[in-house]
Amino acid sequence: MNLIRYVNLRIISDRDEIESQQKRLENILKERADKVVEGGAGFQGGEEKGKVYWMSDLGIWYMTRFIEGSRYWNGFGTEEPEEGGNRTIVCEINFPPEGINRRVGAAIARDPTGNYYVVHRGKLGGNYSKRIFEENYHGEWTTVIDGDRQEKVVVIGKIDETIPEKIRNFVYEVQRIKGMKADSNLEENFKKESGTDIYQHLDKGTGTDFYQYLQIHGYHFRPELVENFLLSLKVKPFVILTGNSGTGKTKLAQLYGSYISTENDKRYLVVPVGANWTETRHIFGYLNIMTGEYQSTPALDFIMRASRDPDNPYILILDEMNLSHVERYFSDFLSAMESGEPVPLHDDPNSEFPSMIEIPENLRVVGTVNVDETTYMFSPKVLDRANTIEFETLRPGEYLNGTPHDQGPAGDTEFLEDIMEYSNDNMKDDLHMVWDELVAELDFFHETLTTPGFDFGFRVTDEILRFMHAAWIYEKRPREWENWERYLDAQIKQKILPKIHGPERLLRDTLDKLKEHCQGRFPESEKKLEEMQNTLKTQRYASFIR
Repeated sequence: MNLIRYVNLRIISDRDEIESQQKRLENILKERADKVVEGGAGFQGGEEKGKVYWMSDLGIWYMTRFIEGSRYWNGFGTEEPEEGGNRTIVCEINFPPEGINRRVGAAIARDPTGNYYVVHRGKLGGNYSKRIFEENYHGEWTTVIDGDRQEKVVVIGKIDETIPEKIRNFVYEVQRIKGMKADSNLEENFKKESGTDIYQHLDKGTGTDFYQYLQIHGYHFRPELVENFLLSLKVKPFVILTGNSGTGKTKLAQLYGSYISTENDKRYLVVPVGANWTETRHIFGYLNIMTGEYQSTPALDFIMRASRDPDNPYILILDEMNLSHVERYFSDFLSAMESGEPVPLHDDPNSEFPSMIEIPENLRVVGTVNVDETTYMFSPKVLDRANTIEFETLRPGEYLNGTPHDQGPAGDTEFLEDIMEYSNDNMKDDLHMVWDELVAELDFFHETLTTPGFDFGFRVTDEILRFMHAAWIYEKRPREWENWERYLDAQIKQKILPKIHGPERLLRDTLDKLKEHCQGRFPESEKKLEEMQNTLKTQRYASFIR
């Protein structure tokens, strides 16, 4: 890493200032172009279209768009564009629309004399970890004032008439690095980076990289399950994983926690729930009146550590969380998660320990569930506040031989993996093409479930719509969204069906009506409803979690 001295460079965060420099950069690059065509770049099926600006003397093309509430997207590549064609993106130089957002790959910096610079944090996305970039990039680095801290960044160049050449150099350097990575063996490269058999991702990774990470460690989950898991973490901080023992529930959460951790910063914690957990003190601790000291817990220490590091996600895994009544030890957490109010810890003015704690926005809770005669069922209060994802049991042959899939997640994997990146602004406008159908479907399920007493409130409706909106973004914002039923199917199964339980006289007609409605449209929900019907016939009682 070559460190170059730039005096007092500071990342800018003002919305108007960022917008002004983005426009200035756009104008310089567009004026340099000698060919402009209509086309797309780097998006499956070409859903995203726009003008592509080709600079023949530099051998690069440029596309730009503004993603509301997310980033200024600036894409670059090296293939000469043709009208209506699609090109492969070599790299992106994206800026947050305002504030300091270290999850966005690039930023704009200003020096004390008023010059502006394009800088990059070394996050390329895809299969390219930051360490690969740091070890192989030959350009300039410097230390900048980055909000409340100092960070090392790549200086691409000053925003003036020389910036096209500087961006050209950066684009071709990234292409060289990606070429080196493509020529290497994936598993050996992971081991080389970590120095161990377990790869510790040094930065928040992106999409397919995590899927390959799972496969390298011998876990072959369906891509749809991985998508549902990450989308659920993105739109709601509480996810329940249910299924038979040994189906990979804890391991999936643990591997994602390992993946987002660094060598020196473990960002996940597995806490086994005990059958004796009957009070909130098992999560939040208690004030020892004999010693006057506050007795913390590993879970509380982890929550407090997440609060001190708001830019990174943290995963608290409650293993076998239904060994005790969830409401008894988790009620304060659920209430605080919904209300945003802090959890009171004690009222002793002499204690040095904080008297309350807020649940940080970067904390996610994953609960695993095994169901047998020693466990307890969940109440509607708990199920309402979670996405419940069921893990299927593989046949021995599938498990022993492995079931790798030809393709992993195929959407915007950078968005999928960063579980902290999501805004539901403009949700209704964004989903206008399917909005009426979504409303009609939700009305049907609400009406059908009202008679047996399983109708759902505004919370469930809002959370389903947020999941659908996040899925639309993940699918690269198609103008005509043909695949929306796949994600509504997931939400029917994860948010609506889990509350259903009861005897045959209560459920028979309801399950029949729901299964008939799902037939041919929502296959995962249809399959689950058929399973519940069969259980109802043989046992005269059925529930989602069995």
